[in-house]
Amino acid sequence: MTGKLIATVFFWLTFSAAFAGGDTLTLTQCYSLATDHYPAAGDRELRAMAGRLERENIAADAYPQFDLGAQASYQSQVTEIDVDIPYPGVTFPSMPRDQYMLTFDVNQLIYAGGSIEKRKRVNELETGRGLQQVEAELHQVREMINRVYFSILMLQQKEKLVDLAAGNLDARIEKAESGVRHGVVLEASLKVLKAERLRLGQQMSETQKQIASAFETLGILTGRDIPETAFLKKPAPALQELETAERPEELLFDLQYRTLEAGESLLRSERFPKIFGFAQAGYGKPGLDMLSDEFEPFYIVGAKLTWNIFDWSKNRREREIMKARRDMAGNRLAVFKQEKEINLKREMREVEQLREKIERDGEIVELRGDITKTFASKLDKGVITPTEYIIELNAETEARLNYEIHKLQLLQAKINYLTEKGNYYAGE
Repeated sequence: MTGKLIATVFFWLTFSAAFAGGDTLTLTQCYSLATDHYPAAGDRELRAMAGRLERENIAADAYPQFDLGAQASYQSQVTEIDVDIPYPGVTFPSMPRDQYMLTFDVNQLIYAGGSIEKRKRVNELETGRGLQQVEAELHQVREMINRVYFSILMLQQKEKLVDLAAGNLDARIEKAESGVRHGVVLEASLKVLKAERLRLGQQMSETQKQIASAFETLGILTGRDIPETAFLKKPAPALQELETAERPEELLFDLQYRTLEAGESLLRSERFPKIFGFAQAGYGKPGLDMLSDEFEPFYIVGAKLTWNIFDWSKNRREREIMKARRDMAGNRLAVFKQEKEINLKREMREVEQLREKIERDGEIVELRGDITKTFASKLDKGVITPTEYIIELNAETEARLNYEIHKLQLLQAKINYLTEKGNYYAGE
């Protein structure tokens, strides 16, 4: 507990110091921060503590139970023997009307059909199920981190390419202005270029606002104030030779199944007889001699058996209900595994399709770059209109953006595959 706290504080201090200087942030760091910041994450220790205390209470049922009792009473009538005895001075004693008793009782469970151990087992599984529920929720948090993290990367890439296109356009505008001054370029042509430059400025402003909004979302998920100047490092996931992993939801469904199975076993144990030993020591008037009018010590020891031999099949019906719920949990697990397999195949197809797109994107970018250079030269010579040049410039920008976005989408598809499988990315 203390070691975990120290490690968490050290991580947060390191994180804060790093971002004070505008350092990098990795996807793995975001996972860790979001996990620590998630409100329900604190439930894990609370659930574990509550489960431990509940099992201690269950175990206490097997310990001797001690009770101290006291009683004082007065009876309006007692049993009397009204018989004349023909001997002088001899009478039958009668019970005292005022009675007092102080007792110390000990009860010990001797046999309960193993129900105590089975109750502890059910509690262990229920506690584990509660802990696993938190892990299943954290899986959804990781999925949100994936979406926000890659949306920032894509928006930042778009910002760079729009800025690059704006720079190229600024160079054309500068030449056009020189041409207007020398009377070789029409004023209208210059206005076309400036209008397109304004449009790129609007696009840049919109992209920057989207980046700011995405960083705010990432900050909410991680519980940290992440500056927009932060550099998000691209992950480098590998899909080769993945270890077999289970999603938190799979473990949750399995725990639900085993909890119900253990509950069914507990119900069977409740049909067994229960044997108790007991002892009572006391001091009272009367003692065990009900006709005595004196304060006397006494004790009783013994054993008793209780067995509900007929419950109108209530226990059997409860076991059938438990079995039905267990089978439903098994069905939900099977459905989840089926959906997981479908999603994994879809993500792998996405990876393969993006790889093919990236191969073609490289060729398209090279060709578009050559075309834009040719049209820029023609624009400088007055052979084409600014509109024609802008069309080709936008086509090159779009080709470069597609190329970079597809590369990021490939990384995201690999991360999604790992997340879907349960092999969460843990690289730098």
